[in-house]
Amino acid sequence: MRVGGHETFTLREGWLVKGINLLIENPKVYFDKVDLANALGVGVNMGKSIEHWLLATKLVTKLPLQIAREKGLKYELTELAQIIHNYDSFMTQEETWWILHMNMVQNPNYAASWDWFFNDFGELKFDKIRLIQKLMDREKNLCKKAPSRNTIERDVSCFLNTYAQSIPREIKDPEEDYGSPFQELRLMNHQKNSGTYELLRRPRKFPPELFLY
Repeated sequence: MRVGGHETFTLREGWLVKGINLLIENPKVYFDKVDLANALGVGVNMGKSIEHWLLATKLVTKLPLQIAREKGLKYELTELAQIIHNYDSFMTQEETWWILHMNMVQNPNYAASWDWFFNDFGELKFDKIRLIQKLMDREKNLCKKAPSRNTIERDVSCFLNTYAQSIPREIKDPEEDYGSPFQELRLMNHQKNSGTYELLRRPRKFPPELFLY
């Protein structure tokens, strides 16, 4: 199980689209962190974060080193990524994000906190400190060498920023709004006055294809 890997950057609008398109157009650039960052038009750490989110959402698979060298490919697109690229290339459909959410919360190798929260945590209302402590307790029980508290805190902050919509809502400049697309799924609220987070469980309308997935 892996905590971190996202370089503290929450997934942003357009990142996965950029990552997929670049892997199709120039796959070899993924071998070099600097070249990758330049090709994506971001900093090196942000480029690493985009790589992480591609893996966390199961849009790419990392090839074993020997095969990667033979093929000249560090990653391959998954079948899901190919379908999304063909039918929702700009990822504007809400159903696409539900599928990516489901992938993340079943991917402990790249999104351990996401997997733990949605499958094991079980509390509907909580604050950040409680979430950090519960995750630390879990890591200590599972790992011989548990991550540091700072690492856990960064991971929890990234997780909460992925989903939580602030109440009252902030008025932001659209050009400076780096909110995660997963916030549009309306899975979690953050009461700014009290610091409380709430997981929103309510009836939702889904197409049957999501249940089949």
